[in-house]
Amino acid sequence: MNWHIEVSKSTLDLNAWPARISIPVPRGKKTGGFSVRSPDGKAVAAQARTLTNWPDGSPRWVQLDFQAHAEGPHEVSDSATSEMRVTEAVQCSHKAKRLTVTIGRMKAELDPAVPGGVADIEWNGKPITAATPFRFTVTGVDETRYEAGPALGSFKIEAQGPQRLQVSWDAIHADPRGKRLLDIRFRLEFLAGIEGFSLSYQFFHKLPGHDRLDVAGIDAVLAAGVRAIAR
Repeated sequence: MNWHIEVSKSTLDLNAWPARISIPVPRGKKTGGFSVRSPDGKAVAAQARTLTNWPDGSPRWVQLDFQAHAEGPHEVSDSATSEMRVTEAVQCSHKAKRLTVTIGRMKAELDPAVPGGVADIEWNGKPITAATPFRFTVTGVDETRYEAGPALGSFKIEAQGPQRLQVSWDAIHADPRGKRLLDIRFRLEFLAGIEGFSLSYQFFHKLPGHDRLDVAGIDAVLAAGVRAIAR
């Protein structure tokens, strides 16, 4: 099977940049991997993640992550290749429930026991985060502070490979006495060739018997001297 796609030039003027597409797969088709051939004829490996399945369990829509090296028309095929190495691949190691993610000069330590889930971030061997990075606080209208606690369980790995790592975990905002306010979900995504990550923070009102929740604001300390405030 073959699919034809168009890849745009990197807005950051990179020689290798992450690209993502979703492709439909016929019912009952078994796939052993995917590869993408660029306009110059070179094939690159693609990391696959099944998004939905047919009733028989075969993949229906598959999401592919790969590194583009040229703009223009590309061809996707359902055959694996290791012809071209991934530039600054995502490297992930596990130790108990702790994850260590490295891309180039960046290293992130993720720990579900730490409030906010991120224990440490290093750049070129030097820590760049505060003592307690990624501290999220909700302030109520009565000025009560509800801190985001550690994960309610271990990390959920939603995508893992040299091209992309995506993890999520659930937690809650609670006051010093443990009174619950909001349910929250964090999600971190790492991409090959990008010495950084994207962070998603979602909050959910699940308290029974409360039609609404009034809050004064949400304060997020992401690193030493870096703060995001929503009010």
